[in-house]
Amino acid sequence: MTSTEWVRRVVKPAAFVAALVPALVLARDAAVGALGANPVETVTHRTGLTALTLLVASLSVTPA
Repeated sequence: MTSTEWVRRVVKPAAFVAALVPALVLARDAAVGALGANPVETVTHRTGLTALTLLVASLSVTPA
């Protein structure tokens, strides 16, 4: 298996699954009612933090 095939078959699907984990955690917390007194603010903060984290991760891979 070449490195390009390895990236397509292993790394890319793993990255997609890893990017979905925060959404699944947020959905679980919404289902059990663990979002706190102001759920809209909690969702906004968590999605914003996730977006910033993914942005920094993608920008840090670019120089490599």
